[in-house]
Order: sequence, then C-alpha cells, then structure tokens
Amino acid sequence: MLEIRLFGTPIVTYDGQLLDIQRRTVRALLYHLAAIGKPVGREQLATFFWPDSSEREARANLRDILGKLRNELPNPDNFQASRQSVQLLMKDVFVDVLAFQNGYDEISHITWTLPPDVALPAGIYTKMTEIIELWNRPGFISGVDMYVSREYEDWMLQTEIELERKYLETIQRLNNHERASGNLHLAIRWLTKALDHKPDHVDINLLLIKTYLENGHGLEAQKRFEYLQQAWDKNDAELPEEIASFKDVIFSQMDAAPTNHNRKWLIHPSINVPYVGQEHIFKKIESAFRRGGMVLMFGEAGAGKTRLAREVYSKVSPRPRLFLTACFVHKADVPFHPWSELLRKYVTDEEWRKLGVSEASLLAMLIPEIANLRSDLQPPPDRISARIRQNLFDAIYQVLQLISGGYQVLLFIDDMQWADQPSCDLVVYLANHSFFRQPNSLFLMAVRKEEKKQTVERLSLAFSHGNLEQVYLDPLQPFQTAELASHIFKSKLPEVFPEKLTRITGGNPYFILEALREMYISQEEVNFQEGFDIPISNSVFEIIRQRIQRLSMDGQMVVSVAALQGNHFNVKVAERACQINEDRFLDAIDELQESLLITEVHGSKFIQYEFVHENIRETLLADMPSLKAKRLHGNIARAMVEIMYGKVEEIASVLAKHFEIAGEYSLAFDYWIQGATYAFHATSINEALQAFKSAKQLIAVHRDITDEQINNLYSSWSEIHFNLDEPSKIQELNHELLSLGKERESDFLIGVALKGISDAYLTSNQFEKGLDFTLQAEPYLNRSNNMYEVLQNQKRKGICLFMLGKLSEAYQVLSQIIEQIPEDSSPEYALLRSNIQYQIGTVDTLMGYPKRGLEHLEHALKQKQTNSSLVEFNALMGLTYYLYGDYDNGYRVTAKAIEIAEQIDYWRMLGYAYAYSALNTHYMGRLDIAWEHAEKAFEIGKKHEHFEISALACRTMGHIYLRLRNIQKALDYFQTGIQLAGNHFSALEIMTLLGYTMVVAGQVDEGLKTMQNAYETSSKMGLGSISTYAHCMLLFTQGTYLETDSTFLEKVELALLDAKKRPLPRISAILNAPFVRVSQRPEDYINQLTETLQSFKELHDPIFEIQVLQYIIEFKKKHELEYITEQTQLYSIIDELTP
Repeated sequence: MLEIRLFGTPIVTYDGQLLDIQRRTVRALLYHLAAIGKPVGREQLATFFWPDSSEREARANLRDILGKLRNELPNPDNFQASRQSVQLLMKDVFVDVLAFQNGYDEISHITWTLPPDVALPAGIYTKMTEIIELWNRPGFISGVDMYVSREYEDWMLQTEIELERKYLETIQRLNNHERASGNLHLAIRWLTKALDHKPDHVDINLLLIKTYLENGHGLEAQKRFEYLQQAWDKNDAELPEEIASFKDVIFSQMDAAPTNHNRKWLIHPSINVPYVGQEHIFKKIESAFRRGGMVLMFGEAGAGKTRLAREVYSKVSPRPRLFLTACFVHKADVPFHPWSELLRKYVTDEEWRKLGVSEASLLAMLIPEIANLRSDLQPPPDRISARIRQNLFDAIYQVLQLISGGYQVLLFIDDMQWADQPSCDLVVYLANHSFFRQPNSLFLMAVRKEEKKQTVERLSLAFSHGNLEQVYLDPLQPFQTAELASHIFKSKLPEVFPEKLTRITGGNPYFILEALREMYISQEEVNFQEGFDIPISNSVFEIIRQRIQRLSMDGQMVVSVAALQGNHFNVKVAERACQINEDRFLDAIDELQESLLITEVHGSKFIQYEFVHENIRETLLADMPSLKAKRLHGNIARAMVEIMYGKVEEIASVLAKHFEIAGEYSLAFDYWIQGATYAFHATSINEALQAFKSAKQLIAVHRDITDEQINNLYSSWSEIHFNLDEPSKIQELNHELLSLGKERESDFLIGVALKGISDAYLTSNQFEKGLDFTLQAEPYLNRSNNMYEVLQNQKRKGICLFMLGKLSEAYQVLSQIIEQIPEDSSPEYALLRSNIQYQIGTVDTLMGYPKRGLEHLEHALKQKQTNSSLVEFNALMGLTYYLYGDYDNGYRVTAKAIEIAEQIDYWRMLGYAYAYSALNTHYMGRLDIAWEHAEKAFEIGKKHEHFEISALACRTMGHIYLRLRNIQKALDYFQTGIQLAGNHFSALEIMTLLGYTMVVAGQVDEGLKTMQNAYETSSKMGLGSISTYAHCMLLFTQGTYLETDSTFLEKVELALLDAKKRPLPRISAILNAPFVRVSQRPEDYINQLTETLQSFKELHDPIFEIQVLQYIIEFKKKHELEYITEQTQLYSIIDELTP
C-alpha cells in the first residue's frame, strides 16, 4: 500500500518502506494530487506550477514531471494521466490529510446540527476521535522547503488554515461532549492536544484554565497562566484581556483534594492505637502510587492489610479520590459481585441516567435496579460471546472513568480471595488498559496469604504482563509488640513480655490487640514482673468464644443468623430470619456492637452490618450445631425472597446454597438454575456451568424433584452449549438425561432427551440422524401428554425434513403444528408460533414461492424476537428478497443481519448473511461489495467447517467471473463450490451455472447434460427455488445455442406461466429471451428485447440490463441501424456501477 502522510514533515512509504523522491517538483506534484484526492486538469496544473512560463513550456514541463513521478512510484497503477486530467487513484493508497477531510465532511452535517452543550452519539464521538488522531504532528507539509511557485505556496497556506479550522472546531466539539458527559479530565486532554498545534490560541487557553479550576486542578491552572504570561512577555506584548482578567480567580483557588463520600474503611480495632510496622511495605506501595500501578497485598487474617491501605491513603499527597469495595464469602459464586457493590455505592442515579444506552443495558445485567431509572434499556443478549464480555468490561471501565471525575484514584478491594473469576478477569482487563498507570493512582487488593495460590492463578494474566506487583506483610517483631502495648499500659514493660506475647500470637496484629484488650479489661492493674504469666488463652478463638458466651439469648440468635448470611449481613433479612420482635432484635444489635463483634456498614443503600473480623464469623460457624444451622439457613433464604419481592436473579446462587443446606432441595434446585441463567447473561460461563452441576447433584439426593424441573435443567444447560457451538456437549448432556429418564421410567424425560440428541445432530448438520431421533422421541412425548414438547419435537422433524430436501413433507408437518397451537396461548406458545412461521417461510422460499415466504416471515417478526432470531429472520429474508428480485431490500435486511450477528458473534448465521448479501449486491451491480462479502462468507464457512456457506460464496464469485467473461475462473469456482456443498442442496444451483458456463466454453453437450441433471434432481426434491431457475437457464441456453423445433416455445411458455404464478420476476424476464431468438423481423426482435430490458429495469438488475443492451447494439450494428440511444444507456449504467 502507498501511504502519504502530509501532516507535519511529509513522509511517503510503500508497503512500509520509505520512498525517497529526490526532485522537489515531483514531490510537490505528488503531495498536491494526494491532498486533492480527485482529478486535476492538466491546464490547471501547468499554470499552477509554472505560472511565468508560456503555455507550451508549462505543458512540456508537466509532461516531463508526470513521467518522472510515474517512474518514482513502485506501482504505476496508483497514478493515472489522461489527455485532459491527472489524478492519484485512491485504491490501495492512504493519505492522512484526505482521510481527515473525508472524516470531517462525513460527520460535520450531523455534528453541527446538534446543540453544542449535549453529548455526541457514540458513533460520531468515535469517528471524531479517529480523525483527530490522524493529525499527530503539527503543520501541513511543514519542516521542508517546498517552494515551487507562489501559487503552490498560497495553496499550502490556505489548506493549512482550513485544516486547522476544522481541527480546532472538532477539538472544541469533543471538549463540549466531555463536559456534557462529566468527563472533565478528558476535556482537558482534548484542549491540551489542541494547544500542541496552536499554543497561543486565546479561547482554548482560557477554556483550559477554566476546566482545570472546575476539575479541582488549581495548581495546573496557575502553571498555565504563568506560562502564557512569560510567552507574551517575550514578545513584549500584553496578555490578552480575557486571560489577564481571570488572574484573581486563578490564584484565589488552591488545588484542594477531592471530597470522598461513602468512604468507610472496613477497619474496626478494639483498641485505638497508632499503626505499627510494615514500613518497607508502605514504601513499596507508596512508590507504586507515585508512578501509578496495581498491587496485590498478601497477609494472614488479622495481619493489618486493610489498616495499611488506610495508612497509605491518609499519608499520600496529592490526595486521590478513594473507592472502597470488598469481596464476600457468601457471594463467591455471584459474578462481578465486588464491582457491583462498588458501582451501587458510588454511581448516582443521575449518572446512571447519563450513561449511554448500550453501556447501561449491559450493566443492568449486573445491577438490575438500573432498569427502574431508565425506560430505554435494550434486552440482555441471548448469545454470550467474547465481544459481549469485552463490551461489558468496556462499560465498567467507562463508569469508573465517570465516577473518578478526572482525579487520580485509589481503589481498594478487600478480601480478594473470595473474588469470582469474572471479577478477576476484569482486574486483568484494567491492568492491560492502563487505568491505573497515571502517576498518583493505585489499585490495591488485599488477599489472605492462606488463599494465595487460587488468587494468583486467577490473576495470572496480569502477572504475566508485568502489570501487577505483589507484597507480603510480615508478622510483628517483639519491639513492635512492645510499642503497641506501651500505648495501652503506661508502666514500663519487661523485655520478656513482648517476646512472649509475640510468640503466643505469632506476631499477628489483630491477635495481639485482642490479647491486650482482654488483659486491659480483665484486671485493673497488670503486674509485669519477671516470671509473670500472661492471663489469656493461647488462642484468640477462645477469646472470641468467651465474648459470644457473655451474650444474651437474643444476641446469640442474631449473631448466629448474621454469621450464616456472610461477612456482611442485611438487617431486614436477619430480623425476619430470627423471628423475634423488632424491639428485641434492635436490642440484640446494640449488644453485638457494644461487644465489638459487629459494626455498621456506611454508604450502603441498605442497612447492613459486618463482623469486626472474619475470625469472629469463622468461630461462630465452627461451633454452630448442624441442626441449628440447617433451620436458620432456611429462615434466611425465605426472608431474602420476601425482602427482594421475588426479584432474586442476582442472588439466586446464594439462595440455592441456603436452601440446599436447609435440606429444601427442590427450591435449591430451581435457584441453582436461576443462578446459572444470571451468570450466563453476566458473561460468566464457568459460573453458569458450575451452578448447573450443583443442581444436577441434587437429583440423586432428592427424589421429589419433578421431571419438569429436570427437563428445565438439561434444556437450559443445553442452550448454553448451543450458544457456545458445542454439539458434542449437547449430545453428552442429553444422553445423561436419557439414562436418567430410563432410570425414573419417565416417558417425558426419555422423549425430551431424544429430542435434545436430535438438536445436537441438527447443530452439526447431521440431518438424517437428527430426523431419526425426532422419530424415536415421538411415541414417548405423545404418551407424556406434554403438548408443548410434542410440538417442539415436530418442529425439529420439519427442520430435518426440509434440510434433507423433503420440502413437501416438511411443509405438511410445520403447517399441522400451526393448527395445533392454542389461539389464546401463553408467551412460550406465541414464540413457538412465530418460530414455525419462520420455518414455513423458509420452506416456501426453498420451494420457490418467495412472496408467500415473505408473508410468513413478516408475520413471524411481529412477535418480539431475540437477537439470534433477528439474525436468522433477516438473513433468510435476504435470500427470499433475492429470489423475488427485490435486491435493494435483500441487501438492506442482510446488512441488518450482519450488524447484529457481528455484535453477538453468531458466526454461522453471519456466514449465511454475507453469502446472501453477496447474491443481492451481485445482481445490483455492486460487484465490489459482492466479492468482498462472498470472500468473508467463504472464510467463515471454511473456518467453522460449514462448507455449504463457502459453497454459496463460490457461487457468487464464479458468477462474477462469468460476467467478466473469465470462463476458466468461473468454471474453477463453480466446481469448487459443488465439491464444498457435498450433499447440500446449494450444489444444485451451482450445477446449473456450471453447466451454462461449460456451454459458453464450447462443451455444449456436457454442459446441457449437467443443467438437465440439476433441473431433474431439484424437481424431485421439490426445490422450486432451484428447479425453476435450472429450467429457465436450460431453456435460455437451448434457445441460444441450439436449433429449436415448434414445441420449444410451448415449453418456454409453460415455464413462463409457472414463474409468473409463483411469482419469480427475474426468471420471467430471462424466459422472454427465447421468444426473442425466434423473431423473424428485425423490428420484432428489437421490440421484444426492449420489453425484456424494461423487465430488468423494473427489477433494478443492471447486470442483465447491460447484457440486453449489448444484444440490441450488436443486432443494430449487424443491420446497420442507429444505436446511439442504447449506447448512451449502456455507458450511463456502467458509470453508475463504477465506484
């Protein structure tokens, strides 16, 4: 590729290699043509470069320079010179200035019609940032002497002025967007970028200073003001009044630290003492903060990880904006739970309303209450892909930018050992996207040392890229224990005391403080003499047990319920689960706080408490009788359902655990499935699969789980593997279900299992086996009396039949299903009806009745569809419109299918959509798009081993070569397509084209035989869409290349009547040609060809228009008739088709 970069010092490269063009005038001409990007008249160029020369001399100079330029370019095809004009051909050429201009022109008509103070649409914003990034060096053709004429110099100056105007307008609009979006730090970035080009621009400098002040960066505003003052002083000029008058405002504001609301540290020491120890760790973390980084901090429970994080925050300067969240043991299976908690805590309702629709829709999967704030949310995706997961990560990233408000950030996640895998994946994403790479920013995570291996494995990608640092907290030494004790006991301590206490506690700060507290409250004065005994138990857990035993009965009940909820607990849930009245419950809460067992969590939207330390909760759980725990787990689960009013998708896995421990296995089973569904929509595939496995384990434990529940598990589970395109997994699951059905002697389970196995074969295009299993399923499902599953199985039977080419049978089966669906049906039946309409539309299309097929498809689309279904429906409509001859609409709907399929990574239907788009654009005359889309379809089919898609692509590519009269290439593609299609019916249409091409190549008998074979085979299979086309082309070819008898026109007339009845307009138009061939008089021949031409005009089929016009011109030339009208029409069509 030829690349010409004219921003800054010009650079010309070809395939990455620098082109050194020595002659200045040659370079000047190249730069001029590149920047203009369209033909320039020779006369204009001659006077432009040599204004003082005669016309003859100037033209001679131009011819010489053009020759030199052609010789300098590695690819002469990049350059074109005619007698009238000269131009640089833009195919395989990139010019940064031209890309900038075109990008600006593309969006300016939209951008500047919007109010200047509103945020831009996402697509426009992205386009704007792309064109701004093109101008990455100051100036236009700068840094080199390019004087060739005064006119050329004036052109460079005027072009640079115009480019700068557009650049600064775009920068200012981006600035307005960021201000409207609340992203002042990004507004500063754009303004700073603008000043790289125009450092003395008064308006932008003033706006930058104001933005600095609004964002709390008073010091930066002062520095900018002082810089401008010095710049103007150097030129002996006065600072512009607009900036000078702002001086008092600038210097009256200090760079205050941001306010931090809802920043409650999860630290609850029983004794207030200064922080002691870990000085070297503090320095490492502080250093990471200074340069910007991410730190994983390991330490055993009670080692002071959270306290150290607070120390870092309190001592660093400038003070960053602080965000705190934590992972919870009871939510370890809930995807993204620490991030959901963080966003709930720090994002305001107004900020949720400002967020883009796509981002808010994705985040509503994690935080369902967003739906209460907005009515414009999109439904959750029904297919989860890497792209969806990436978009979700991007959305969280954007929200973090929004709430940081442009400040440096310190984000602390506590108890990272309980993080779910998706939360860890998000950490890796943030590490790789440099969110915390700004100086004075820090992402700090605390992890129990005991859980190190699991956490490090989950964050391994961040470690592998060197973006995550590890630090380890050390146990306290005796001298540090002595320092802590000295703040509590005023008397001098013997040296042996801190050594003994450190040994007993292992140097754990929490254990040391608890021991000191017990000593302090257990006796008025401690005698620290030689040989004294420390009057505490050797285990801190004994201290905790003693504290719990001193509680009232209500206090012990409440703290037990709290421990079973998790390290955080909801007060309303605890109150209902305890089943005591409100006064007694509140008294118990007060008692637990006074005993330093729990503390209130501030900043939460719900009233929540947490344990002062996880060791307290662990002690309670270890000592709790199993029967008591079982009863309380059930109470907690029911209370959670009541409190959440049944909207429990997010916590379904938590409920499942509670109900399972409570022995309520049927409820646990259902909630595990709900939890799996939630995890799947949150892009957490592993968590979803684990939840399904947890549900499956309950089947053997609890015989009362119904067949319907079991079917729900396996069908939901199979659906995920279908979305992941794993037919072997679907088969494995349904064989498992089949064994279970036989074990339970359940006709219903055996039937749905056999149906599920047929799904697996359908997914892998093994339609014979798929049909066999639907037939096996029929008697079992009929005996089960489950009408819905009976109809679903019949639907699969219909699909298998039409995929095997048994269209009449398929049509009959599908039509019978429609008749059996109840009129006033449930949503699931309504969706089934819609899907059957789609399947019937497919069969109608393949049988050669596209108009009827479109009616069924349009009826199906009236029902609200998933994104997957929208892709399938629009792709099929593209094929149907193609057969109907409505190529514009065919292209429109396939473009929609492509757009959605790419968003959800539905690659198989993406391949079909590209293939059908290629068919439509080919007949529209857009051969460039047709070829591009055919290539994409070919690669998708090849990559995923759906070779019928690649075969469809070969059909279009071969046909394009046939149009271009490259017969050998056409033959090659058609033969490859037939080979790839195998037994798929797409081979038959390609056979038709192959036969026709063979006839054109002179292999008349063999070609006609191939076409006849395609016609007869497709007719037997009922594939009217192919048989009518094969018959049409066979008659057309016979009429063109063979002598015909009196019965020939009768055959054509019958075929024409059939084509009109269906109707198939394109085939009807083609069939007019054989009538033309037998015309006796020239005027009849011309009149009939003109009628055929009109038919193709009405079809918007320029390719066939060209062919018919060529026939007319050749005939008129032969008979010495005037053909200027037809020639003009021909050139006009070709001009329209030329990109």
